[in-house]
Amino acid sequence: QEKRRQGPLAEINAARAALVQERSSLERQYQAIQSQSAEMETLKPEIDGLNRELANSQAQLEQRAELDGELQTARQRQAEARAENPRLKAEMEELKERINRLVTVEGAACPLCGQPLNPADRERLIDELNQQGKDMGDRYRANQNLLREADEIVRGLEEQIRKLSKAETERLATTEKISRLSARLEAGGKMLQD
Repeated sequence: QEKRRQGPLAEINAARAALVQERSSLERQYQAIQSQSAEMETLKPEIDGLNRELANSQAQLEQRAELDGELQTARQRQAEARAENPRLKAEMEELKERINRLVTVEGAACPLCGQPLNPADRERLIDELNQQGKDMGDRYRANQNLLREADEIVRGLEEQIRKLSKAETERLATTEKISRLSARLEAGGKMLQD
């Protein structure tokens, strides 16, 4: 009887060992699923945070593009003022010379037609030339002020752009992190489905 019992007992022991091994394997899978589930719960908020960082980086890039446009405009105005001032200065010198000639010369001739000028016409012409010179001087001084302001604006814009220049690098790094974490989240979801 003992010998007959040994056969079924060996089968029972073998089945028990297989069940113990399967139970151990299922417990490991359960632990892995629990771990994966916990990781998925932490990944979602992390991805949300990274998406906010990405939106912030994108906003900084848009701001940098606007600042680049403002910088180009400021530099253009700066260049125009720098180009105009030497011309204005030369024209003012020429006007000053014409005024001095008209003041010192009696019986001066009209610069347009060559006819002699009477004293009243000469005074009127001198006043007109003085007004033109004043207008040019005002324009020259306005350009000088514009140059000083433009220099400050350009420096300020360049500094802001320099601070925002790292936004592109941050955007790329954040996008890469989001891709990596999304892939892990997706893999975890598939594992939980299986």
